[in-house]
Amino acid sequence: MAHEKEEPKEVLQYPLDSKSYEILDEVGSGASSVVYKAICMPMYPMVVAIKAVDPGQSFWLHWLLSKPISLLSHSHPNILNPLCSFTVDDRLWVVMPFMSAGSLQSIMSSSFPDGFSEPCIAVILKEILSALSYLDKKADVHKYIKPRNILIDSNGSVKLADFEMPSISDISRTSYWVAPEARNLQINGYVLKADIWSFGITALELAHGRPPLSHHDHLPPSKHKNFSKAFKDMVASCLHQDPSKRPSAETLSNHSFFENCGGLDFLVENVLQGLPSVEERFKESKIIKHEGGDSSARQCIKETRMISGWSFNEERFEIDPVFQTESTDDDSRVKL
Repeated sequence: MAHEKEEPKEVLQYPLDSKSYEILDEVGSGASSVVYKAICMPMYPMVVAIKAVDPGQSFWLHWLLSKPISLLSHSHPNILNPLCSFTVDDRLWVVMPFMSAGSLQSIMSSSFPDGFSEPCIAVILKEILSALSYLDKKADVHKYIKPRNILIDSNGSVKLADFEMPSISDISRTSYWVAPEARNLQINGYVLKADIWSFGITALELAHGRPPLSHHDHLPPSKHKNFSKAFKDMVASCLHQDPSKRPSAETLSNHSFFENCGGLDFLVENVLQGLPSVEERFKESKIIKHEGGDSSARQCIKETRMISGWSFNEERFEIDPVFQTESTDDDSRVKL
């Protein structure tokens, strides 16, 4: 019997005015934005996230405003699509699905300070590679892959968020996420393999629970952990200075590290069980930041600017800084 033609799915039209949304709590913030948990009242009890962007602090906002919201959307289960966007006073509101478990960065800071186990990392990275394979086929680049931009929902689903250009201050703090060939901050400077570099750096952070070079932020060194040869080999393949030597996302997804990879229920059981809510974690992080001040962060920025590049130490599973006073012709060094 012939199959009946599927009816097109109804596309929900989200309201484009602030009065239609009830702000419940602040759940995140960045250099140029604040993220709120909110209810879309006409669709009650639909819970959403609202990212309020300050145009004065975000030089990518004009690029974002120049594109229809439909062009910023991707039809893939591992990519977080905006639902709508509109301006409120002097801010841009981007309405998105609410990912109740929050970002990987928030989860690590709260409950996994030494990083996740390798089986958990494999599940997370496999999901991200699925999104990157999709972007490869679209000849698109995410440009800003890092744990802060990887979100998890209560069912364990993993999504890439924030398709945006990093700001100057972000680059000065975290330029090791940005591929060597893409550090001039020009959109056309990015190539598809730039995301693979960021993917490798993200894998390091998920393994250690903190970014590379975090010892320059006056934090104690990461606890020694034994990592599998497959994991080390996979990350090393991502961190070639020459982008042509990095594997594609599709090739990486077939790496031996992802053999016997668990499913989303594994993340729910081993990461999300007993996790404080995203609201509680954000409030706690604000208290810690207030009590600790920001002098160490300023010191970290100062020292990072003195670094001319990095080399990946596969044995220690870390990247080592190359300071400006050093000179080397070793091709394994990453030069700015």
